[in-house]
Amino acid sequence: MREIKLVDLHKDEEIQEYIRKADEYLGVIGFTEHGFRHVGLVSHLAQNILIQLGYPARMAELAGIAGYLHDIGNVISRYEHGIAGGIIAQNLLSKRGMPPEEVTQVIGA
Repeated sequence: MREIKLVDLHKDEEIQEYIRKADEYLGVIGFTEHGFRHVGLVSHLAQNILIQLGYPARMAELAGIAGYLHDIGNVISRYEHGIAGGIIAQNLLSKRGMPPEEVTQVIGA
C-alpha cells in the first residue's frame, strides 16, 4: 500500500483518459463542460472546505481526490454515473496501491 496524492492523479494518463472521455460523452448528449476545469474546481473546493473545517490534511486530500474523480462514471452513462464512478474509482485507486480504508472514504464521499 502507498499514499496516493491528488498530484499523482493529475499525472496519470489512464485517469486523464477517463476524464476526457467522460467529458466527451457528456458533450455529445448536450451537457456543458465537465472536463479538467470542472473536476479541478470541484476537487479544489472539496479539499479547501475540509481544511477550513479543521479536518486533518490527509482527509482533506482524500476529499480532493473524490472531487477529482466524482464524474468519472459519466464515461459509461450519465444515468447512475455516481455508482459507475465509484466502481471505476475503486478499481483505479486500488490498482495504484491506495489502502482500502482510504479507497472506501473516496468512493463513499
